[in-house]
Amino acid sequence: YLKIKSKDTIDVIQRMDILAPSKAAFFSAVLPGLGQIYNKKYFKAGIVYAGFAGLIYFNKISVDSLRKYEIIYADKIDGDTIDGYPQFSTSSAKFFRDNYRRNRDVSILGFVGLYAIQIIDANVDAHLKEFKVNDELSMRITPALYAQEPGLGRYNGVSIKLRF
Repeated sequence: YLKIKSKDTIDVIQRMDILAPSKAAFFSAVLPGLGQIYNKKYFKAGIVYAGFAGLIYFNKISVDSLRKYEIIYADKIDGDTIDGYPQFSTSSAKFFRDNYRRNRDVSILGFVGLYAIQIIDANVDAHLKEFKVNDELSMRITPALYAQEPGLGRYNGVSIKLRF
């Protein structure tokens, strides 16, 4: 596409895919991380995969430990079996069972949260492809040590100046 500014200047406007944000969100919904790859943000896809790998590991440890402590707690409650775990009391077995059940539930919520966040990230990142920053936009951050303003007196702080 061409945009004519004046008689002598012609700007070439890059054609943007209007469906890119919805495509990115759809790809992320189908396969987590695929929307980030579609947006060419490969490091974000790596972060998504690492997050899911960590949650899978955390969930496996929690589920395995939960099964173990459910058996121990059931043996403690059922008093007519031989106690194979004398180092645990009934209350400690119940505590560990409840703790690992909570950890399992947290890891499941983590899966749901990470899944939703990576879809939202792919969509927002695709929308921001159209956002162009020109050279006239700048921000300057300076410390304001022992500054004095009328009505405020002396203060310490940070001064942020935007130019656009």
